[in-house]
Amino acid sequence: NLLAQVGTPDASGHLPLERRLVEELRELLALPSLKVSATCIQVPVFFGDSFTVALRTAGAVDVAAVNAALESADGVELVDAGDYPTPVGDAVGQDVVYVGRVRTGTDDSEQLNLWLTSDNVRKGAALNAVQVGELLIKDYV
Repeated sequence: NLLAQVGTPDASGHLPLERRLVEELRELLALPSLKVSATCIQVPVFFGDSFTVALRTAGAVDVAAVNAALESADGVELVDAGDYPTPVGDAVGQDVVYVGRVRTGTDDSEQLNLWLTSDNVRKGAALNAVQVGELLIKDYV
């Protein structure tokens, strides 16, 4: 069962975890006016954090270039295009962030979509999502 609300939302309907994620991203990227929207859900599993990430870029996304950058990044493991990483099948006990389903938006060549998963006990989820984001923002946003 998925829990779409963990905690008490503020007056605008955002959860504290969502606000914190937005604030941390802006601070860590040193981009205080970065437009970020976060929706956090909790899935009752034993371990692991997973994220679906959609980024708006400054120009058309070159998926091959994104994949090459991810393949060369420290602490990142890119999963083949025909597959996708899972917390239990890939991330448990590992110190890397697994990235899969790298693609453009359905009808938007300036949108980059990714699936990330990691063992949250071994690797801090927010920091590592930011590390992947920094890598991509450097060249695309």
